[in-house]
Amino acid sequence: VIYLPHTNEMFYASVGGGAFLNGEKIHVNAGVTINNVIASMGDYSHVNGEVAKRQHDSMGILYTKFAKIRMFGAACFDFAYVAMGKTDCTVVITKNLWDIAPGVIICKEAGAIVRNLEGEEYSYGDDGVIASANEEIAFKLPLQPPTLSKRQTP
Repeated sequence: VIYLPHTNEMFYASVGGGAFLNGEKIHVNAGVTINNVIASMGDYSHVNGEVAKRQHDSMGILYTKFAKIRMFGAACFDFAYVAMGKTDCTVVITKNLWDIAPGVIICKEAGAIVRNLEGEEYSYGDDGVIASANEEIAFKLPLQPPTLSKRQTP
């Protein structure tokens, strides 16, 4: 369950039972094309500098791939918006299960492709999670920074 009190929206799902918003079944925006994707990115870590750097690097990769990027500041919004088709992809870099577990289930039940940052099937405990509305979006990820050539190495 995810409840967004400012908008009075209750999202919920159960494994195999579908995803719902205030009692109505919801689905991702599966027909979105790559050049129209609106993606969201989780908030930067205020505790761990390495995680914040990875988030910053990931933002640099995302902005070259998708039409727009948003930062809502709460993982619950990120996942809920993908599940209802308001956005098309979210990247949340954390291991905090309280931030991601409800959203992962809701997104999967709404039809999202859910993977880890390396592009493999997401498993609780991975460094982060990416929920995408369709395979075309998921294919444009993972969020590994490009390898520097010898000429570019500082």
